[in-house]
Amino acid sequence: MATTDQVPPETPLFNEQHPLTYPGRPLRILIVIDGRINLAHDANLFGLGFVIDTLRSKAWWGWLGIDRIELALATREENITGSFRGDFEVQYKGFRFDKVGFEIDRWDQIWIFADRPSESADVDFDADTLIAADVAALGDGEARVLAEWMDRGGGLFATGDHNNLGASVCHRIPRVRTMRKWRIADGVPSMEGPRRHQTLQGFPGNANDEYDSRLQPLDLVYARSVSFWPFFYEDHPHPIMAAGTGPIDHFPDHMHEGEIVPDAEVLMDRPLDIPGYSRPEYPRAVPEILARRFGVESFEWRPRSLIIAYGQTTNRTFFSPTPWGLPSSWSKRFGIVGVYDGEPANIGRVVCDSTWHHWLSMNVARLAASDSQDWKKMQRYYRNIAKWLTRFPRRQRMLTASVWNVLAQYPPMEFTQQQTVWQMGRRVMEIITPVLGPSWVNELVASHFDATSLHQVRDPEDPVRRPDWSRLPETLVNQAVIGSLAKALYPLAEQMSLDCMRRSDVMPDAEVIDKQAGAGVAQVRNLLQETLTAAIDSLTGLRQKLDAKAVSR
Repeated sequence: MATTDQVPPETPLFNEQHPLTYPGRPLRILIVIDGRINLAHDANLFGLGFVIDTLRSKAWWGWLGIDRIELALATREENITGSFRGDFEVQYKGFRFDKVGFEIDRWDQIWIFADRPSESADVDFDADTLIAADVAALGDGEARVLAEWMDRGGGLFATGDHNNLGASVCHRIPRVRTMRKWRIADGVPSMEGPRRHQTLQGFPGNANDEYDSRLQPLDLVYARSVSFWPFFYEDHPHPIMAAGTGPIDHFPDHMHEGEIVPDAEVLMDRPLDIPGYSRPEYPRAVPEILARRFGVESFEWRPRSLIIAYGQTTNRTFFSPTPWGLPSSWSKRFGIVGVYDGEPANIGRVVCDSTWHHWLSMNVARLAASDSQDWKKMQRYYRNIAKWLTRFPRRQRMLTASVWNVLAQYPPMEFTQQQTVWQMGRRVMEIITPVLGPSWVNELVASHFDATSLHQVRDPEDPVRRPDWSRLPETLVNQAVIGSLAKALYPLAEQMSLDCMRRSDVMPDAEVIDKQAGAGVAQVRNLLQETLTAAIDSLTGLRQKLDAKAVSR
């Protein structure tokens, strides 16, 4: 069943031509394809045309401090012509990551849609022996270039399909190779038979069902946080799976998907075998980053990959037989989207998808033509990955830009210098939360002041049995951070607005705005400490009144 939740626009009342718009910086994404993956919009092809259009649309990035999306396309094939190229220019053909003249540090993110060793008559894609011999196999030099770029903070997305489709490039990339199943040796789902991951929602056995607009339901992983003291909790999906005020909980279906490795089965210490590269695949968190970002001096912790969305097979799936000779299950829950947040270890983030059929024109063309809420949610998913993979400083600027644009563009007297941090924070949140959604507000606030450990409930399955005073409400933290940003930026925004009325050459300076924002956020810790102290005093006073009332009786 498809979803009907209304997806709000991705930009609030915002005019990108306004003279005081936050000066953006480009976001540079390199998309790499091979095999049958192409750039078409054709419903009969494995095309990425709709995804490219979605990323390039100005509808989502202008107000987040991004002035343009620089998207380059690379194919590992020697050529791409005709309908496979679509309407796009391909900057790199016969592409290799270690090619002379290619500057990988020019790119903020790399997205890989890998097909090889591909599915064709002369290739046994059910055997791992041909992966290394494939002409598109990732070479030693390429693996090292990618690994070192990821260590410097580069964000990477990768996906393939069933069997070992996509393994030629992806089976050696750090984190990617262990987050998702790529090889037969990894236990990849098959194309046929009971190990197939079929998610078709129509009549059983009808392969054409993947071309329609009926979507498969997803089982999302939620994080529970205290929202208001002491009883109220909120469950939020991962930001990648959040669309404004609602979840992205349906995907295009397919007859045989791949699989994300279950959290507990990720091999964190498997040798990488990249000549000249010796860093661990899953390094420990850096104490200085923990102290700066999380307020923790030191503890032993290795960030690990996590599944954030599951699917359910619709074909009969046979596992180990029971003692009575019957199959132990008729359906299987499996990982569809997985993430790795390497920032505590000072390395880049990673996202993996179980199959590129959640992206290809043959699966989304009819959905896109409908322009339905379901398609808008899929577009959010694609864009959310681009936002989440951005490096830590850029996500800081996303929130700074959002607050600045609200202050600079909303009507006079919407904000005043007499308003408190809390008043400003509440009003800005009223404007941006319906657009970003709570998950993204939390994500961007955490880039400035990460209090996740203070408001997130450790065991979200544990029912609320009594008032909980041990967690810091996320609303309080968010309002403090956003309010502090607004309070610090308001004088500059007000003065520049007045200057705009007198002169036409007024232009905001991003460095000045960022510096002011930093000064505002520096006050958040003291603000929260003062608030908690006042809360303790108030609760103590209430306790004394209760004690006095008991004595008077």
